[in-house]
Amino acid sequence: MKNQIVWVDIPVVDLDRAIAFYSAILDDAVEKQDVGKFTFGVLPHATTNVSGCLVPSPAA
Repeated sequence: MKNQIVWVDIPVVDLDRAIAFYSAILDDAVEKQDVGKFTFGVLPHATTNVSGCLVPSPAA
């Protein structure tokens, strides 16, 4: 598919709350990961599916 989106970052204010919400909505675990100084939630996906992560962001 031309110009297919393959990854998206979703900004969230409360990472743990967002992980619980998306895990319930998607009926699959969102994995919390720490990489260096960054913590985020990786949405469930197969190697060929569109996916993304939940990224902590301050409230606007």
